[in-house]
Amino acid sequence: MHALSSADTLFNQRLQRAGACLPGLGVCTLLALLAWWLGDALPLIGAPILAMVLGLVVGNLIPLDASTQPGIDFSVRRLLQWAILVLGVFHPIGAAVLA
Repeated sequence: MHALSSADTLFNQRLQRAGACLPGLGVCTLLALLAWWLGDALPLIGAPILAMVLGLVVGNLIPLDASTQPGIDFSVRRLLQWAILVLGVFHPIGAAVLA
C-alpha cells in the first residue's frame, strides 16, 4: 500500500506543477499565435523573429502576474530547446526533399 501512496503523491505533485504552468503557457501560446499571424503578413521578417521581439517587448514593458512565471520558464527552458532540436533535425530533411 505504501508504493501506491508514494506513486499517488508523485502524480499529485506533477499535476500541481502542470497546473501552475498553465497561465504562462497561455501567454506564450498567444504570443506565438500572434507572431505566426504577423509572420504571414510580414514574410521577410518571419514568425520566429517576430516571436522573439514580441517576447522581449511583453517581458520588459508589460507587467505580468507572478502566476505566469512557471509557464514562461517552462516555455523558455524546455519547449524552446525541443523546438530548436526538432527544427535542426527536420530542416536538413526538408531541404533534401525540396532539392
